[in-house]
Amino acid sequence: MMNILVAMRSLIKSLNQENFFNSMKVDNFYKYSRRYWSDKPLWCQPWSIIITGILSLLLCWLLTSNIILISLLTLLITLWWFTFLVIAPIQYYEYLNSK
Repeated sequence: MMNILVAMRSLIKSLNQENFFNSMKVDNFYKYSRRYWSDKPLWCQPWSIIITGILSLLLCWLLTSNIILISLLTLLITLWWFTFLVIAPIQYYEYLNSK
């Protein structure tokens, strides 16, 4: 959990300092993002990550109907999605641009 917070903090800091989204070439980012996802197995594709999160929430709701548990699970899944669907491709793009 601490690694996620550190990664988020450094990402936000780099986005503010470098004005990442304005300086980034969208075509290059799209190309590298597609390359990033093409190297991943099926269980690590964006669609499988999103479906797994939604199915986890639905299953938890059907089994427990506990709003507190669902809220905690929603927070964890949102962090998981943000980490793997937003931070990881951006870090990959930055890594390739630094070479």
